[in-house]
Amino acid sequence: MLDENRMQRIVMLVTEIALLLMALALVLIVFTSLSDYVSDRVFRTMFSAGGMLQILNTEFAGGKIIVDVKNTGPGALTVRGVEDFQVYVDKKQAAVESVVDSSGREFRGIWSADTAIRIIAGTDESPYEKHIIVLYGPGGTQAIYFYYP
Repeated sequence: MLDENRMQRIVMLVTEIALLLMALALVLIVFTSLSDYVSDRVFRTMFSAGGMLQILNTEFAGGKIIVDVKNTGPGALTVRGVEDFQVYVDKKQAAVESVVDSSGREFRGIWSADTAIRIIAGTDESPYEKHIIVLYGPGGTQAIYFYYP
């Protein structure tokens, strides 16, 4: 039989091995996610003919979602109208009703880098719950936003 001191050492060794394996798994998960994100951003920046999108803010009001989105560049994008955008709230498509500039006028044409526009879409989602908003824009662009009330 094993004495108590020897048993404690075995338990400590097994515990340390388990902790090391968990730490290694965590590092691999974080590294994989981070490297995918960085390589995606580098690829999109290097090979993007137009711009990239960043959702600045979203708000829910009167059965609509209002998405303020910025073209972060490096180039301009061409907007033909509402048909260039798709908005998804928690994987459910919201019908895009209008695309407007900062003064509230309908926006069509060249969307320069570092400027923002507003996309308004119909949705029945609650403004009092968390949501994941995914926006697809012109030229194969996309942005993701986590809404917290």
